[in-house]
Amino acid sequence: MNAPANGKAARRLETFKRLLAHLHGLASLDFGFVLWDGSTVPADLPPDALAIAFADEGVVAALLRRPNADTFLNLWVTARVDIRNGDIFDFLQIERPSKLDMAGAPALFQRMLVDIAKTEWGRDVAPCDHRADEQGQLAPAVLVVRLSG
Repeated sequence: MNAPANGKAARRLETFKRLLAHLHGLASLDFGFVLWDGSTVPADLPPDALAIAFADEGVVAALLRRPNADTFLNLWVTARVDIRNGDIFDFLQIERPSKLDMAGAPALFQRMLVDIAKTEWGRDVAPCDHRADEQGQLAPAVLVVRLSG
């Protein structure tokens, strides 16, 4: 965790916490948030609860500057945004595969997209056709995401 914020950084942190708390209550989310200073939203979030973790204040700035899938994926692979006490299957509330191999990956990916599309926030995700070759390698495919505007 980073050092405690002071001055303008502290005000930005408090504003972000208020925003997340408002969204959490409004949407009745069944997960929480862990911020870079170690604080949580909601404040009484149990230590073992499913949560989205933000590594630093720059995560928020990056998402505000460029709110798109590329930005989110870059933050994800660099571990600046992460899921605590669970994984993507827990977070999306989808069935965990009993066996995960490259031959089954296209079907799993397709099933994940279909499940995401069923959620209110995932209504703009359009599943597409994915195929694997004889060696189980994923063929190039396109995922279409329409941003509401």
